[in-house]
Amino acid sequence: MKTELVQKEILLQEKTNILQIIDSDMGGGAEKLVSYIQERITSTIKVITFKKLNKKFETNTKYKSLDIKNNSVWAIFIASYGICKTTFQHKKKSNLAFHSHLSRALYATFIPSLIFRIPHIHTEHNTFNRRREKWYLYLIEYFIYNSLKSIICVSEATRYELLSYMPSLDLDKVVVIENGTELIQHKIRNFSKKKKFNIIVLGSLT
Repeated sequence: MKTELVQKEILLQEKTNILQIIDSDMGGGAEKLVSYIQERITSTIKVITFKKLNKKFETNTKYKSLDIKNNSVWAIFIASYGICKTTFQHKKKSNLAFHSHLSRALYATFIPSLIFRIPHIHTEHNTFNRRREKWYLYLIEYFIYNSLKSIICVSEATRYELLSYMPSLDLDKVVVIENGTELIQHKIRNFSKKKKFNIIVLGSLT
């Protein structure tokens, strides 16, 4: 899974310096995926996060924190300014590309991509987003999604839900790269043993 992900990512962003942009460096699958990509794809020159870095990445020169403590909508505008500032420091902008992950990063990267005319790629990590229930955001998202150079969906279901929500998208630029999560081999366990608790832990099933 992960090998296929990296190979397709390389083909998609060959000979391009990539700025990976994500809300945080700690959390779920999206954050782990970005961490995996920055380790193995040399063209990723920087990972920009909104919040303070996890201790794990404090010494990683590829990670840059904007250290935004505000969680309101203003955080998106502050992040946009931070992305612009970081982008401005790169002399050769013709071979730069933005790759955003998750909602806030998608919004924050939109303005810098327009200002600097830099290709913006986004990865859809979920089949469901709460913001899609807010009708007043649709027009904004229409312009953002249709401005993207490419959209990567982590599953066919994610692609289907996105196209159902935004049918105006060019089908050729919405690709599927199966989620790069390592699959653990299922083990059959004996739950009939006495003096032991049987605990089942469920994560998000959206």
